Amino acid sequence: MSSVKGVKISDVAILNDTSVMATVSQLNPISNNTVEDIVVVGGGGDLAGSTILEGNWKQNTTSTLNFEGTGSLYSTDKLTVHLFPFKG
Repeated sequence: MSSVKGVKISDVAILNDTSVMATVSQLNPISNNTVEDIVVVGGGGDLAGSTILEGNWKQNTTSTLNFEGTGSLYSTDKLTVHLFPFKG
């Protein structure tokens, strides 16, 4: 899901028990606009985490999201990742 205008999460791949790689893509990749900083947040079960995805990219980019808490991503039946604008 995304609360950032013009971008979406196009893929999420589990890397290990407590981290994922999220691919973020522009909805209109042929535009000349660069993307601003974005906060990537997510969680599943008793795990949660966040990271800042630095801006100034075009088309798509990836970000590793490390979760903290108890359990494993393999033992949860729900995983959510969401994008928010970063105003720093």
